[in-house]
Amino acid sequence: MLNGWGEVTTNINERNFPDHPFGNFALCLKGADVALPEGVQRIDLPNKKSRILLRVELGPNPDEAIALQNQITMKATGSPTVEGLVVKFDFPITELPGVEAFDKTAEILASEPDINEGMAEMQNKALAVGEAAKDPDQRAHVDEVIRTEAIPTFMAAVPKMGAMANGWVHPRITGNYGRDYQMRSIANHGGIWANSQTEVVYFMAQGLDGSKTYTQTYPKNALPESKVGYFWSVIAVDSGKFQVIPNSLNRFLLNKQSGLEPNPDGSLTIAFAPRKPQGLPEPNWLPTPEGQPYNLTCRFYGPSQDIVSGAWFPPPLIEQK
Repeated sequence: MLNGWGEVTTNINERNFPDHPFGNFALCLKGADVALPEGVQRIDLPNKKSRILLRVELGPNPDEAIALQNQITMKATGSPTVEGLVVKFDFPITELPGVEAFDKTAEILASEPDINEGMAEMQNKALAVGEAAKDPDQRAHVDEVIRTEAIPTFMAAVPKMGAMANGWVHPRITGNYGRDYQMRSIANHGGIWANSQTEVVYFMAQGLDGSKTYTQTYPKNALPESKVGYFWSVIAVDSGKFQVIPNSLNRFLLNKQSGLEPNPDGSLTIAFAPRKPQGLPEPNWLPTPEGQPYNLTCRFYGPSQDIVSGAWFPPPLIEQK
């Protein structure tokens, strides 16, 4: 669960609620006086709105996972009213807005409190830009600064969002950002929010060429499943909208349910390519968009300590000639 700024407020699972890993949960506004039935686990939310992402691992039997999803229900008590968005996000992700983004700065900031300390300074700066945007004599200048300086600076920060090794970048922080508003903005721009690093660690490889063949080999003693307590996956997404890429196999990720075939020595080689590389088992291939750039994202749920500490990175992507 996340608030409107992309900050994780809680995770409902057996790790965070070991005494109540399943059953009924009540999502309550913090401080609200609510009488709850016996056996209901209360969860206090810091804001009136919450974003909920429900992820259920498919496992070896997808039908069982779907049946489990269908058992999960949600209902409201009383007669809550939901306030609409202050502004609609009607711009493409590849074309960030200019000065118009600040036309309702005060209303946006007032619509949901920021739970992070230290944001007042940045909010005051945003409010000052919003005031300048109202001045006809300054509006064009503000727009020019945003488009020629702010947006390029932001986009240049994306590949540098954290430590890099083997061609993979490890975001310096996800889920709960403290005063790192830039990283929070990068996460909100590039994905459907991000979970806290106690739950999952992400690695990204960006700007790959969909026409080329890349292979990645995990040693026998460091297979991806040995690095997680729960599950892992790698997906390919386009570099514009960050969406999975249609392909003839309808295959959008590789993970432990993919039927991956190890090498004779116990290592594992997977490939990202527009066509299946010769000699590679078909389950080990993730199709890529020929002639187009794309990105890879590796997710490690329940990451091992060397991943959390930053000591371990996924093996490098080797371009095949």
